[in-house]
Amino acid sequence: MEKIVNYLDIPQPHRDAVLERLPQLGFCPAKGGQAALRRKMDRSQRGKLPQFGFVFRGEELVGYLFLTAKPEKPAAVLPWWAVGNADELPPETAVRLLEWGIALASDCGCPALVRLLQANLNDQKQGAGRRRPGDCR
Repeated sequence: MEKIVNYLDIPQPHRDAVLERLPQLGFCPAKGGQAALRRKMDRSQRGKLPQFGFVFRGEELVGYLFLTAKPEKPAAVLPWWAVGNADELPPETAVRLLEWGIALASDCGCPALVRLLQANLNDQKQGAGRRRPGDCR
């Protein structure tokens, strides 16, 4: 079974290796490259956004969900408030990842992000945007 891990729970010596695997999943930072991404992740704090989650199957990185919303601007919800690859994962894993994100967004006090992730979760449960099982990671 896959394991969902918050970036903050990944031991320091292993963080670079995890970030180096992200391009294999199709993730590329929009600005600043891997070093800027690492700095952003290293500044994250429990109970505050941004939060960064990773999905592992054994030692293999298969998924991610990055919650980057700003709770002080709830009216400006845009799709890039959260980025991930839940649509590439098996349905059960996608549901668990989105539920994890919903719980984190709620704990961080961002109801707009909770609603966005809940809509995505509902779509996943209905099969919208799903890949065929053989095409999942």
